[in-house]
Amino acid sequence: MGRLSELNGWRRLWMVATVVAFFFAVGWGFIKGANQYDVDYSVLSDFDNPQCSVVIQMPAGGQLNPGPSSADPCWDLYLYRSTSSSVAQTKDGYIEDMKSNKHRAILESIGLTLLLWALSAGAVYGAGKTVAWIILGFRRHK
Repeated sequence: MGRLSELNGWRRLWMVATVVAFFFAVGWGFIKGANQYDVDYSVLSDFDNPQCSVVIQMPAGGQLNPGPSSADPCWDLYLYRSTSSSVAQTKDGYIEDMKSNKHRAILESIGLTLLLWALSAGAVYGAGKTVAWIILGFRRHK
């Protein structure tokens, strides 16, 4: 605690604000990432629909010609299976794919918010050092 007690009020304020902002950034990143890739129960129910067997058997990332319309009962499953090359062909696979995508989104979101946190904390510290340097220059010339 020796070095911390030597800090002036502005540096202590910067330290507290930076720690609070760190926890805010991690929380924000987690919440933002966790709100993505929820299991869509209409897709899940389409795996049990016999009309959707053609969509289930289609290659991941593929297209049907003609594709189903948005009013088709298999439309949600078709959107899921046609938009990615790593999609599942079973209910359990779909749930695992969504969990994996959610975990990746959480990590990416936390990483991005921590990067922004570090850049902003460094910018505030740098601005403080710059202002202190300018003030020191005026005090020397008195």
